[in-house]
Parts: sequence; structure tokens; C-alpha cells
Amino acid sequence: ADIITTNNYMVTRTALSRAGWENRIEELTVKACQYAIQARTAAGAKEVKIAGSIPPLTNSYQTRNGLEKSETEKQYKEIADIVAQYVDILLCETQPEALEASIAAKAASVHGKPVWVAFTLEDDFALDAAANKLAPVLRSGQSLEYALKNLEGINNLEAVLVNCSDPETCTLAVKEISKLISQDGNVNLDKNIEVGWYSNARPTSDAFKREKEEDGDKRPVEPEFDEKMFASQASDALANGATIVGGCCGTTPEHIKHISKLKQG
Repeated sequence: ADIITTNNYMVTRTALSRAGWENRIEELTVKACQYAIQARTAAGAKEVKIAGSIPPLTNSYQTRNGLEKSETEKQYKEIADIVAQYVDILLCETQPEALEASIAAKAASVHGKPVWVAFTLEDDFALDAAANKLAPVLRSGQSLEYALKNLEGINNLEAVLVNCSDPETCTLAVKEISKLISQDGNVNLDKNIEVGWYSNARPTSDAFKREKEEDGDKRPVEPEFDEKMFASQASDALANGATIVGGCCGTTPEHIKHISKLKQG
């Protein structure tokens, strides 16, 4: 891997409050950052960069966090201020809604380090009302164009990514994002901004989850795509405009090993 991410996903004040641990947010976030640094050192990989996770504040895929804007800003500032002390990149990841993503990115942008924003997508296409066509959309139903416009003017924004969604959906989104950024149109972002893809290695659609629940299967979902299949999906993403590829849920070190060969060769 060229980049590893701190393991503080869902270490947010709102999420921790469910266990009465909200006052441990700094302790647990710092530990996650330190573990990432220790892993890099143990691997003898000084060149590997560490991305600090700035996750959604409540639940994955929840499109309204139920917090006032001022509280959302406060919580994202707290997380960004902690992780920025330890990491190379500030990664606002698995963002299901455009406004929350922009708030997270603004909180990250003041630290003078690269800011990456990763959106999670509906796995089943929805109608993009503005474009009047079926297209990849955020889990909030918002269009990719709307999401990108909400990132305009944010300092140190160096990459826009898609993650935690079906590989094919992510690839189509990468193609659309690349087009929106490169062409002269409604999106005013640096045309040299990087575009990233780190999809799940298993299905995440509601239909698939319901099917498992109906079967009474409570086991963790096993990878649906083996290493070669996943590398093939990553290759498609690179061909459609991605400059960063990686893996989210269901991926293993073997998945990463296979896709790293794509970048090497």
C-alpha cells in the first residue's frame, strides 16, 4: 500500500455517546493515529503516507445526521484538529450527503495538509433530476455535480473520491466526476484535482442486505470479489479517470497487493 488510513472510523462524539464514551474521543482518536504510525514503522515503510479518517458523525449511509449545523461544524473541527497532528492526508470519507461533506472538508482545510473527500453512493442507480437520467448519486439522492459544487472554494482540496459502494457504481461515478471536473461547465474545481476509487469488495445494496437478514445469516459478509476480479474492477476505474485506487469494506491485504500491481505496471 502507498497509503493507510487511521482506524478511527465511527470514533465520533455522537457515535461514542451511545456507549457513554463521548469524553474519550481524543484518547481513542490519538490511539488510532499512533497505531497507524506504529504499523508504518514496523513495516519499514517510511514512504507510506497516513490518511486520517474524518468519518460521518452518526452512522454509515445516514443522510441526515440530526445535528444542528453549528454542532456538526464543532464536531468535525474537533476530529480534524486531533488527526491533523499525526497524519499526512485528511480524508473525509464515506460521506453520504453533500453539505456534511463540505463541512467536514472545511474543518480539515485549515491545517495546511492535503484534503481528500470521499462520497458513498447508492448502489442502485437513481434518477438524477437535474440531468434527467439514471446516474450514480450520493446516498442522499444528491447528484455528483451538486456534491462537487459544494466543495468549491475549499482550501487544500487535492482529491475527490468515491468509496464504500459497489465497484461498478464507483467506476461509473469516477467517469462522471472526471468529466465534470475536466470540462468547462457548472463545476469550478481545479482541473488537476485527483479522482479516487476505493470500493467495497462485496455487494452493499439494500436488496443484498435484506436477503441475508431474511436468511437469518448474521455472519460477517465475505468478500464477493476475489483478488483478481477486484483488480479488474480497479483497472476499469483507472481507465475511466481514477488516479487513486484502493479498497474499502471486504478488502484484504491480498486485494491491495493485486491492485498495487496495476499502478506499478
